[in-house]
Amino acid sequence: MKRMGRNILIQRSAGLLLLLTVFVLLDPLQGNILHRLLLPIAAVLGGALILRSTMAIALATGTLAALATNMNGDLYQSQVYPLLALVAFLVAAIFLIRRFQTRIKATHAERWFERRHKPLE
Repeated sequence: MKRMGRNILIQRSAGLLLLLTVFVLLDPLQGNILHRLLLPIAAVLGGALILRSTMAIALATGTLAALATNMNGDLYQSQVYPLLALVAFLVAAIFLIRRFQTRIKATHAERWFERRHKPLE
């Protein structure tokens, strides 16, 4: 097995182990910071190791945080989760803007070449 393939396999296995550990330990009815914030963040990190896609993790995190938001709820539901959703969606927006800019730059020379060498009608 190639060295790079082995490293990816180890990362994904570690992510799966972390995710499974979080699922076993997580009790969403507990009100402490471990169960309300730290274990869900560990689950996100485990998912990131498995998927290796920042965009997918940002969108999933933002969606789950937005769904958990309750402005009449406790500190986590009214302040932490909305802030987490905002940050996650900003990360996703930055990635989309960068992808768009990269695509525009990649096709810029080709578009201008066609315009300059287009025969006049």
